[in-house]
Amino acid sequence: MPKSRITIHTEHLIELKRFIQLRYGKTVDSLLDCERLAEIIYQVTRKTLSKDTLRRVFQLISTVSKPSIFTLDTLSQYAGFSNYSSFCKAYQNSQKQFLSYQIVLANSQQFGSSAMLPFISRLPEDSDTYNSIQQLMLTAFHQQDEKFFEQLFTLSNLFKWKDENKYGIYHTVKLLGILCKSETWLQKIAISNYSGLPYEVDYFVEWAVNYDDAYYDQLLDKYAQQHTLNEEKTLFYHSLKTLISFKKKDIKSFEFHYVNLPKFPDKNVVNNIVWSRIIGSHYLYFFKNQMHNEWNEFHKIVLSWNWKKYFDDPGDRLTSLLFVCEYLYLLRDFSSVIELTTLHMPGLEPDFSIWTNQNFSKLNLYIASSFLELSDLNSARKAFSNINQVFFSLENEGQTSKIFESVKKLVFI
Repeated sequence: MPKSRITIHTEHLIELKRFIQLRYGKTVDSLLDCERLAEIIYQVTRKTLSKDTLRRVFQLISTVSKPSIFTLDTLSQYAGFSNYSSFCKAYQNSQKQFLSYQIVLANSQQFGSSAMLPFISRLPEDSDTYNSIQQLMLTAFHQQDEKFFEQLFTLSNLFKWKDENKYGIYHTVKLLGILCKSETWLQKIAISNYSGLPYEVDYFVEWAVNYDDAYYDQLLDKYAQQHTLNEEKTLFYHSLKTLISFKKKDIKSFEFHYVNLPKFPDKNVVNNIVWSRIIGSHYLYFFKNQMHNEWNEFHKIVLSWNWKKYFDDPGDRLTSLLFVCEYLYLLRDFSSVIELTTLHMPGLEPDFSIWTNQNFSKLNLYIASSFLELSDLNSARKAFSNINQVFFSLENEGQTSKIFESVKKLVFI
């Protein structure tokens, strides 16, 4: 049977030895100490560690090997923990408490938040750590600590993709996007540092999408240069540039980027977000060129798709519908919004993620507003009742918050 594997960090081992020597009552620095400590450990744990094992642990004799799990568990039990794993967990918790204390000091004494990055890099990627980094981001923002924001994405322990980390990463990146909206000094850092990230997802460009901000357009161009060999990221770039060009009424740029998009994107090549943006781009193209027949034929195909089969995950299906409907709503094609969602809108499910819940509310907002535009007040009220108002209470929601406030007034007349 293979031995269990565990990562032994030097800082953990140093701290464990400190605990042991505190309980032993003095520094372990001789053969006699090791002999006495071995006896005491046996009395406490009923487990045997040899004096030579302890001499290696306390570096009284040279060794290249690391302590075994048995040795670490026994030492941890002597130190007052159930095993080595529980000791490491307690140590990490103490580090997080120390970090919280340092954040308070950073606020009160104005020393650089970037000094805390080495502590963050050693913490486990759990909700407490993501909360800490978000607090530190706010402190660094108020201090205008440029070094902190330049080095933020070097924290590979936080940004290396793991499915269980996605919510912590998402909220951290979204907060960063909000902070960037108001300060040019931070936007310059974003352009220089926040694309081409060494992770599976290029988080900032792909998740903190602020395409109405001028700096984001520059960031997107740099992103494209760094991902020329990645088909999905290239299509993400062209689809977003198509939208940006359309909103700017830049016809030349619009035509250039649009011709790089496939009519029906391969779902095996692109994710559902990119897929939806490409579909939306076709609606923009037909509208801009007054291609009414092409619009109608394309829309019939989109309506006829088996969205439930195409997106077997209801959260992906809902998000895909939202992105397509955002394009239709931009073009004020309210009847198409109603057609598409009436046929393919999934219901809210209890296990939806927080951002799928947010997208559910956004999509119902577009539906409610579209019904109002079509003078169907009762249907608008029904759609509005599905909206979680919390998602539209913050200024960073921008245009959707304005739509929400407008619809809210009208449905309660």
